[in-house]
Amino acid sequence: MIGKHVELEGRYKKEYIDRFFLEELRKHNYMNNNVILLSTSRHYFNYRHTTNLLIAYKYLKYFGDTMDKNILLMIPFDQACDCRNIREGQIFREYELFPSSHNKETKIENINLYENLNIDYKNNNVRDEQIRRVLRHRYDAFTPKKNRLYNNGNNEKNLFLYMTGHGGVNFSLKNSRI
Repeated sequence: MIGKHVELEGRYKKEYIDRFFLEELRKHNYMNNNVILLSTSRHYFNYRHTTNLLIAYKYLKYFGDTMDKNILLMIPFDQACDCRNIREGQIFREYELFPSSHNKETKIENINLYENLNIDYKNNNVRDEQIRRVLRHRYDAFTPKKNRLYNNGNNEKNLFLYMTGHGGVNFSLKNSRI
C-alpha cells in the first residue's frame, strides 16, 4: 500500500491523495485490515498526543470504513478524567476552544473526541510487553477477545500502526515525562 500511495503522490495533487488511498483500501476486504493506535506519552501535559490519536481514530472509524473491532486503541494516560481537565470526561481538538455560545461566530467545530470511544488498553496496560504481545498476536489466556486483533481465520492480514508521542529518527520515547 505504501508504494501505491507514493505512486499516487507523483500523479495527483496533494488534496486528492488521501481520497485515492482510502478508495484503494476499500477495494481490499476491510475485514483483513487491523489498526493499532498507540500513544507513547503519559501525563496531562501531553494532551496533544492523545488528541492526535483520537483524531486518527475518528478518521479511520468514520471515513476509512474500519470497523471498531478492527481497531485497538492504546492510551497510557487518561487526560479526560484527570482532575486538571476543566471539562471532565471530554477531550477537544483545540484545547482552549470549547463548544459554547461564544464560539458560534468562529466556524470552527470543536467536537468532543472522547464520546463513543472504545479504549482497549489504557493506563498501566499500555507497556512494552503488552505491545509486543499484540503485535505478535500472542496473548495470555486471560486476554478478552475485544482486546485482541481481529482474526476471521484468514492469516493474510494488513496491519496499520499509528504511534504518536515523543521521539525522532530511529528512536521513540515510551511513557516519557516530557
